Amino acid sequence: MALKDVCPDPAQFRTTLFDLCNKADPSISKTTVNKAIAFFMVMGLVHTEKAKGGVDAVRVKK
Repeated sequence: MALKDVCPDPAQFRTTLFDLCNKADPSISKTTVNKAIAFFMVMGLVHTEKAKGGVDAVRVKK
């Protein structure tokens, strides 16, 4: 499983990111991942948006 430029659901994005990080380093917790995502959002690297259908999406800046 790999992160794509657009993830259809913010919760799925967090879970996918946690799974990838946890495989690389089992000591990484969900709290750490959630804090990192919060920092990424503040920095403008990750943001949520509404698509035409009104569905939340997560966009990751390249």
